[in-house]
Amino acid sequence: MTRPPLRLEEKTMANKTKKQFAFEECRFVRATEVFGDLPKAWDAFVAGEPPFSWGDNNRSLVTADAIRLELANVSPPDGADKEIKAALRRLTELDQEYVDLEN
Repeated sequence: MTRPPLRLEEKTMANKTKKQFAFEECRFVRATEVFGDLPKAWDAFVAGEPPFSWGDNNRSLVTADAIRLELANVSPPDGADKEIKAALRRLTELDQEYVDLEN
């Protein structure tokens, strides 16, 4: 579905000018698409205490590359090596695309 470009417009109401906002769009994938079938890799990522905040946000967008760098430096728990390698491959494919840590 293609959306028409959004324009910054000004509207006058009761002798006051109200500004309309210019909306931005970005692409992202959900963390569940990257880690959904790799629970040990996700647990290792979270246990590594990455410098990203999430939990009470609607969206927490972080580049896949930044997540990859953090995940590559965690100490993998027993049995997580294969899952971490799979997650690293997926994150490498995504490169600078965003991953939403909230979903």
